[in-house]
Amino acid sequence: MEAGWPKRFGQGEMLGVNLRGKTLGIFGMGDIGRAVAERARAFGMRILYSNRHRLSPE
Repeated sequence: MEAGWPKRFGQGEMLGVNLRGKTLGIFGMGDIGRAVAERARAFGMRILYSNRHRLSPE
Protein backbone atom coordinates (compact mmCIF):
# COMPACT_ATOMS: atom_id res chain seq x y z
CA MET A 1 0.00 0.00 0.00
CA GLU A 2 2.91 2.37 0.65
CA ALA A 3 4.01 2.04 -2.98
CA GLY A 4 0.56 3.05 -4.19
CA TRP A 5 -2.37 1.29 -5.75
CA PRO A 6 -1.42 -0.34 -9.08
CA LYS A 7 -4.60 0.70 -10.88
CA ARG A 8 -6.25 4.08 -10.93
CA PHE A 9 -9.99 4.20 -10.34
CA GLY A 10 -12.17 6.92 -11.75
CA GLN A 11 -15.79 7.36 -12.70
CA GLY A 12 -15.16 5.84 -16.13
CA GLU A 13 -14.10 2.55 -14.54
CA MET A 14 -17.58 1.97 -13.11
CA LEU A 15 -19.63 2.79 -16.21
CA GLY A 16 -21.02 0.22 -18.60
CA VAL A 17 -22.07 -2.57 -16.23
CA ASN A 18 -25.48 -3.85 -17.29
CA LEU A 19 -27.46 -5.53 -14.49
CA ARG A 20 -30.32 -6.75 -16.71
CA GLY A 21 -30.28 -10.54 -16.77
CA LYS A 22 -27.77 -10.90 -13.93
CA THR A 23 -28.62 -13.06 -10.90
CA LEU A 24 -28.78 -11.82 -7.31
CA GLY A 25 -28.79 -14.20 -4.33
CA ILE A 26 -30.44 -13.07 -1.10
CA PHE A 27 -30.26 -14.90 2.23
CA GLY A 28 -33.29 -14.04 4.34
CA MET A 29 -36.28 -12.22 2.93
CA GLY A 30 -37.11 -9.97 5.84
CA ASP A 31 -37.62 -6.25 5.42
CA ILE A 32 -34.11 -5.64 4.12
CA GLY A 33 -34.10 -8.64 1.77
CA ARG A 34 -37.43 -7.61 0.27
CA ALA A 35 -36.22 -4.02 -0.22
CA VAL A 36 -33.09 -5.26 -2.00
CA ALA A 37 -35.17 -7.61 -4.17
CA GLU A 38 -37.52 -4.78 -5.11
CA ARG A 39 -34.62 -2.63 -6.27
CA ALA A 40 -33.00 -5.51 -8.14
CA ARG A 41 -36.28 -6.27 -9.90
CA ALA A 42 -36.34 -2.67 -11.18
CA PHE A 43 -33.01 -3.39 -12.92
CA GLY A 44 -34.38 -6.57 -14.52
CA MET A 45 -32.30 -8.93 -12.39
CA ARG A 46 -33.10 -12.56 -11.66
CA ILE A 47 -33.58 -13.08 -7.92
CA LEU A 48 -32.80 -16.25 -5.98
CA TYR A 49 -33.45 -16.34 -2.25
CA SER A 50 -33.17 -18.57 0.78
CA ASN A 51 -35.82 -18.23 3.46
CA ARG A 52 -37.59 -20.46 5.98
CA HIS A 53 -40.87 -20.18 4.08
CA ARG A 54 -41.66 -19.85 0.40
CA LEU A 55 -42.89 -16.36 -0.54
CA SER A 56 -45.50 -15.37 -3.07
CA PRO A 57 -44.05 -14.31 -6.45
CA GLU A 58 -44.98 -10.66 -6.04
